[in-house]
Amino acid sequence: MSISCALLAVALALQAKSNLVSTAGGFEVTMPGKPVEQAKKVPFAAGGEVDTHNYVFEKGNNAYVASYNDYPAFVANMPADALLEGSCKGLMQSSKGKMLVKKDIKFGSIPGKEIEYTFTDDVGKPVTGRSRIYFNKVRLYQVFVVGEDATLVNSKASTEFLDSFKIQGADKGPAPAVVKPNGPVNFVSQTGRFEVKFPSQPAEQVNKYPTADGGELKENLYTIVQGNTVYSVIYQDLPKNMTRESPKKVFDMGVNCGLSALKGKTIAWKSIKLGNIPGTEVTFTTESSNGSKSTGRMRFYLDKERLYHLGVLSDTDLATSAAGNAFFESFKIKPRGK
Repeated sequence: MSISCALLAVALALQAKSNLVSTAGGFEVTMPGKPVEQAKKVPFAAGGEVDTHNYVFEKGNNAYVASYNDYPAFVANMPADALLEGSCKGLMQSSKGKMLVKKDIKFGSIPGKEIEYTFTDDVGKPVTGRSRIYFNKVRLYQVFVVGEDATLVNSKASTEFLDSFKIQGADKGPAPAVVKPNGPVNFVSQTGRFEVKFPSQPAEQVNKYPTADGGELKENLYTIVQGNTVYSVIYQDLPKNMTRESPKKVFDMGVNCGLSALKGKTIAWKSIKLGNIPGTEVTFTTESSNGSKSTGRMRFYLDKERLYHLGVLSDTDLATSAAGNAFFESFKIKPRGK
C-alpha cells in the first residue's frame, strides 16, 4: 500500500467514527458510527417516571450503546451501590441473561459496575454483552456493547469504545428536580381495602415477581415523590406457603428485605397493632453515595394473606416528625366484605 493510500484508509476510518457529545446528558463517547437517538419516559417502580435517552449504533450483528436515565429526585438519597446492583439485576431479569463477570469501577468519584453476561436473543441465538454502569445523584449512565461474536466484548475495539466514555462535570451531577405538592388527598383503594391520606394524588404501579414454587407474587405500589421525600403504600397477597408462617417471621423477612435494598441501619424496631391486625414498625437511617443521610420509617401489617407496607424516606426528619406520623396514623384497613 502506498503512503497516499494508507493515509486515505486512515482518513476513512476516522470519518467512520462519530464523536458523540451530549450536552443534555453531560457525557461524550466515540461511537464506531453515527448513532440513532431514542428517548422516552417509563414508569419507575418506586414512583414517578424515568426519563430515558439511548444512543444506538448497529453494525452487523453487533450493537454499541450509550445511554443516560434521569430518575425521580428521591433517588439521590438512596445508596448508589444498591441502585447499581438493582440495575445489574434488572438487566439480567429483562434479558433472562446469565452474569459472567461483575466488578466495581469508578469514573472519578462516581461509583459504577462493569459486567459481562450472556443471553439468548428473540430468534434463539446466543449473545454476549459487556456493560459499564455509573450512578451520579439521580442519573444512571450505561455504555455497553453486545453481539453474537463471543470475542467481541473483550476485543480492542470494544475496550476503546468503553474507555472513550467520559462524564462531563463528573463531580457535579444533575440537580434533582423540585416537585411541588398539589394538596393532600384522602386516597381510597377498593381492591386493596385501605385508605390513607397522601400529600397529593399517588402514582400507581403493579409489579409481578416469580415465586420459588413456580407461581407469581403481585405487588401493588402507590407512591408520592416530593423533592427528596417519598411516601409509599404497598400491598401483596402472599402465597400459601408464606401464610403458614408466623406474623413475626413474615415481618422479619419484609423488614430485612427493605433494609438490605436501602442499606439501612436500624434505629428502632417495635411491635404495633391496627385494631386486631398485628404489625411492626422500624425506623432507620441510610446514606447516599454523596454522603448525605436520610431517615426512613416503615410499618408492616399482616391481615391474613395480605401484607401491607407503608414507608416514608426523606433527607430531613420528616419520617419521624408530626407530619410523617400523621401519614402513618391516617392509614386504615377496611373489614373484609365491605
